[in-house]
Amino acid sequence: MTANGTRRTETIPAGRIGNDRPIVITDERWESPDLKILISSQHHDPRTGDVEYRLTNISRAEPAAHLFTVPADYDVVDIPPPPPPPAAPRQ
Repeated sequence: MTANGTRRTETIPAGRIGNDRPIVITDERWESPDLKILISSQHHDPRTGDVEYRLTNISRAEPAAHLFTVPADYDVVDIPPPPPPPAAPRQ
């Protein structure tokens, strides 16, 4: 699978927020241009910890038709479109 990635690094200098050493924060994102979705991201900040997201078991097959079948104990109800807005007063 093809993916495009970006990595951003931010450094908070020592003393800026009461820190005695520089704080390095990194964000990395990988997106699939074919699927148009985020497939992986990592965030590292020593103040708050690490967060990682990874999309796995990607299937490009058609989903099963039964996933789109209305259950037998449900009713399909057609909702009429809303009425048009009132016309603006003529001047």
